[in-house]
Amino acid sequence: MNLSQIQTFLFAQPLLALAALAVLLASLGWMLQHRSPPIASALRLAGYAGMVGAALLTVIEAAYHASRSDIALATGRTGKVAVVGRETVIPLEPSGHYWVKAGLDRTEALFLIDTGATYTAISPQTARDAGIMADPAQMPITLTTANGPITARFAKAQELSFGSITVRDLPVVIGPDTGDDTNVIGMNLLSKLQSWRVDQGRLVLVPAS
Repeated sequence: MNLSQIQTFLFAQPLLALAALAVLLASLGWMLQHRSPPIASALRLAGYAGMVGAALLTVIEAAYHASRSDIALATGRTGKVAVVGRETVIPLEPSGHYWVKAGLDRTEALFLIDTGATYTAISPQTARDAGIMADPAQMPITLTTANGPITARFAKAQELSFGSITVRDLPVVIGPDTGDDTNVIGMNLLSKLQSWRVDQGRLVLVPAS
């Protein structure tokens, strides 16, 4: 990387440039402490102030982006659907995913529709709210998720419904109690439909006849 590339990189990363400048000033201050104590002291103070400023700005930037992400996530999970004839139409949320608010036995919960998931999965809290218990006769299963492998237990939902879709006696898996309350509708539900497709960014589900 030549000098021009370094300059371009630092220009694109102002906080990193500030931190680098602060370290340089502090280092110069220590190098000059015997030759010119007043100048050395001023350089060190400027360097320390720059380090503190860079650290504070980094924290503020991280908090800002985190709050923006939380807001986007909270507003993105509307779970609203529209029923057009027999079809259930689900809009693409700002998060880039499809969410539905579905009735699950005796509760209601938000579900992420994931065509890459084999099973419909519910969190332990959702299972408790719905009164769904793991089947002790079935062995746990290991599932591969974006956060790594997890151990889940098989269970059965009496009914899962949203829009024009109603599926009864649906096998589900209950994930571990990790604090993640995300519920997922997987292919074991979608395969029970007559068809499903993506049309102009909307997910269109057609119930079985």
